[in-house]
Amino acid sequence: MSTSPLPLSESREASPSSSSDSEVDEQTPDAVQAVLTSETAPDTLKERALRLQQVRSLLASSSTENKRDLYAEKQREKSDPRQQAKQERTKREAEILQARETATEQGVDYERSRFWDYSIDAVEKWNAKQEAKKTREQEARFASHGQWAEKKYRKMVDKLKPDLQAYREQQIQSAIGQGQDWAHSEVLDSVVAPPPTISGPVDLLHQPSQHATDKLAKHVEKEIDHRQKLSRRKRDDENLTYINEKNKRFNKRIAQAYDKHTQDIRDSFERGTAL
Repeated sequence: MSTSPLPLSESREASPSSSSDSEVDEQTPDAVQAVLTSETAPDTLKERALRLQQVRSLLASSSTENKRDLYAEKQREKSDPRQQAKQERTKREAEILQARETATEQGVDYERSRFWDYSIDAVEKWNAKQEAKKTREQEARFASHGQWAEKKYRKMVDKLKPDLQAYREQQIQSAIGQGQDWAHSEVLDSVVAPPPTISGPVDLLHQPSQHATDKLAKHVEKEIDHRQKLSRRKRDDENLTYINEKNKRFNKRIAQAYDKHTQDIRDSFERGTAL
């Protein structure tokens, strides 16, 4: 704030006040408190001391909050499973790199020496696991909607848990309906219902159990909830780069071909370090 120059006499009268203000800045909190409680101190000096006390209080509270936030962030990093997994992965990679360098200095084939501590069965299981992982990664790539639907169907079928006891009871009921004498059979496994065909009879009186009905209802609710969460996450994370649906489809086709080449450039523009 600009002020008009004072006359010489007024500036001389104001000089003790300004010097006293600078003295307040250099005083300790106890001295500031003494000025505030003093009855002989000028009003300007008391105001200055009060303002200085408020600033110091605000500074102390800010420092305390910063330390609290820093401690909370450190605790969050320790308890975050993703951060912990990342640190473990980095440590593991560093150990592998160090072991590789040591083997190179000793003239030993590192890839071959890795298998000295494992049995043949363990190595075969590991290789089979890696092949299965590679197959899953290849299947995860989007090729067509039909292939995606088939993959989803097979994944759902793999999660089915067959009730063998109920299936056995259905076999017996089917055998009874066909007039087979299963009660005098010594081996119950010999009772086998004929395989159903597309033109075979359908049991229209069959009623599913309450457990099967509840299981189906829970599965449908789970699928609906999963679709809603996925759609909401896409809407929240989606970066709008289109003006209509036609432009959206065009940008999507362009992105499939050129995103892998322009990702670094776009990241640089977002960070402001392109030039």
